Amino acid sequence: MSEGLFLNSAISYQQTRLQGTVTNFTQPGSKGITVMLLVFILVISAFLYETSYTRKLELQGHVDDRHIARISAQVDGRVSRLWVQEGEWIEKGSVVAEIAWGTKESIHTREQLLAELERQFIELSLEKSALIKLHEINIGKAGSQLVNLENRKDHFATMARLRNEAEEHSQERRRAAAVLKEQGHLTKTEWIQIEQNFLGERLQTLRITQEKSVLLQQIQETGQRLHELPAHHQQDLSRLAYRLSDLRQQKTRLLNNDHQQVLAPVDGEVSLVNINTGMEVSQGALMVAMIPDTVGLTATLYVPSFAHVYINNDRELELRLQHAIDEQAGFISGAVTHISNNPIIQSDQRGNNVPMFVARINLQDAVISTASRQIPLKSGMALTCAVRLETYSLLEWLFHPIRALNGMT
Repeated sequence: MSEGLFLNSAISYQQTRLQGTVTNFTQPGSKGITVMLLVFILVISAFLYETSYTRKLELQGHVDDRHIARISAQVDGRVSRLWVQEGEWIEKGSVVAEIAWGTKESIHTREQLLAELERQFIELSLEKSALIKLHEINIGKAGSQLVNLENRKDHFATMARLRNEAEEHSQERRRAAAVLKEQGHLTKTEWIQIEQNFLGERLQTLRITQEKSVLLQQIQETGQRLHELPAHHQQDLSRLAYRLSDLRQQKTRLLNNDHQQVLAPVDGEVSLVNINTGMEVSQGALMVAMIPDTVGLTATLYVPSFAHVYINNDRELELRLQHAIDEQAGFISGAVTHISNNPIIQSDQRGNNVPMFVARINLQDAVISTASRQIPLKSGMALTCAVRLETYSLLEWLFHPIRALNGMT
């Protein structure tokens, strides 16, 4: 059949018989499936138990300026010399900059400063005279008080001697009365009266002894104070003499120089230089800011109310600059020194006003190191801090909603 519905080759292929062997593959039994399933469950459980999930919270804050020492211009003028740069450590009294007197206003200010120095000099001179007179008065009062106490001491010594004699006589009468009592010549009422008289004498002796002890203590304290008064007076005079000498030096510099030296008020690190050589400055303008060496740099973080329990005193934290993430800025360590007990209203990251607790952080350094440079910390810089709140295994994290529902029910 050459033509028709089917081809001859197809019909011939379908009529050919095929021979072969049928192989029966054994299906795995239920026991093997169970073992494989248990192994799979154990592996998954171990993975979920060993792998942890940490809940973190990002806190916002800034570098404080509460302990920053600000150096401002005292006169109007021009910066003739600048001696410091940011990041430099300087000692107290070091020259920070020099301001040249250049305007009528600055000359007028110079005259005002001279008048103010003269006024302070007169006040210190009067204070020195008053201090000397006060010392003489204190010495006289302490000496008179010591003499009166010594006289009272002699009086108490006489009273104590008389009381001891009276007590001895009372003791002898008591012993004689005890003999009479044993012989039956003394009534119970009479014996009680004798006992009361003896106890009264004894109490008076103890009272005088106690008053004498207090008096001796007062004598010792007054003598010690009288001994220390000259040393304290000399220290006060030395401080006044130093201040007077400093005023004389300031006055001499103002009279002989046509510029004013700006000095560092404390030991510390220069955190901000706001002037350049040749720059015109006005009185009160900020020139340089310093971080005092004895205080250190601090920061403020704002903690949401639900995270208050996780921020404790002395907790170590890692902070970084808020806008330096692209620079791969490193972290700076700090420790919590105080957290407020009452919240304040502060804006969160979404701009909502929510209650926040204020945490004070003592920073361990004044710079943050990046991959390419060091960034000095300045007051007002925005900081962030990722705080670890809780750590769960993945298994605990998966079952946490179930535990929460059980707790609610």
